[in-house]
Amino acid sequence: MTINFLGTIEVVNWPGNAKYDQIVVQYRWIGSGNFASPTQTVRGVPASAALLNYTYAWTINCPAGASGTNWLALQVISPRISKNTSNPHATFMLTCPTTVNGKKVAGRLTIPTRPRRI
Repeated sequence: MTINFLGTIEVVNWPGNAKYDQIVVQYRWIGSGNFASPTQTVRGVPASAALLNYTYAWTINCPAGASGTNWLALQVISPRISKNTSNPHATFMLTCPTTVNGKKVAGRLTIPTRPRRI
């Protein structure tokens, strides 16, 4: 099963940016089950305030009838964040499709709270 996510990184007045007109941003997606995507590098990001939107299509192994709660987060690797912050997680419940008595039963994706910017 593939689920599409959208994450936003907000670049606002990073310390030391006055010397530079562009910075490099590195990020990766992390998730339940020790999932980690390869690190992505974006060069030429304006040092002034910018909203950077990134998408990720996460393919999850979904055995017939299995269900559980999962999460995914967008983790900023660089520039380093000077204060102690955490990555908000997008949490969701997934029930995989199955067959019962010869009839197909659809899977279900439930988001317990309204989607939020991560």
